[in-house]
Amino acid sequence: MYMCVCARVHDSLNQIDPENHERLYLTNSSQNGLMVRNDSKVVSGGIYARHLMTWLSYFPLQQIHILDGLDLVTQPAREVHKLETFLDVPHILTQGNFIYNASRGFYCLRAVCSPYRVKCLGKNKGVSHPTMKPSTRRLMYEFYRPHNEEFFRVIGRRFDWEPT
Repeated sequence: MYMCVCARVHDSLNQIDPENHERLYLTNSSQNGLMVRNDSKVVSGGIYARHLMTWLSYFPLQQIHILDGLDLVTQPAREVHKLETFLDVPHILTQGNFIYNASRGFYCLRAVCSPYRVKCLGKNKGVSHPTMKPSTRRLMYEFYRPHNEEFFRVIGRRFDWEPT
C-alpha cells in the first residue's frame, strides 16, 4: 500500500546517512531487541487507520475519496478521472495532460490553459529511498499489519501491501 506522506518525512530520510536511516523508525530495546519506534513521525505518518478515524469524526466515509497512491503514480489520468467523477466536477484533465519524466520516475502535469507550461513534482519526489534490510521490512510489516487491517475493514476494500 502506498499513500502520500508529508514531504518533511522524506526530507528527514534524505538528510541522514543512508546506513543509519533506520534510527528514524527503529529502536533497540534491551528487553525486546529491535522494535518499531512508536514516537516516530515517520512511523505515525503511515498509520492510515488513525488518520482516517479523525476524518470520519467530521465526514461520512461516502464523502471521502480513497485512492491507491501507486495507481496515482502509474496511471494519473485514470485516477484523476475517478476523482473528478467523485467530486462531480467536469472532466478536464486527460492523458495528454500528463507527461512522463523518465529521469524522475513521475508524471508531470501540462497546464490546461497553457499547454507549453509543464509542472513537475518537487525535488523530494522521484528520489531513491534507502534500501531496507529484509528483517527490517518484516518488522515494519508486522507493526503495520493490524493498523492496515483496521483501515481495510473501515473502508471496505483492500490494497496490495504485502512485503516483497
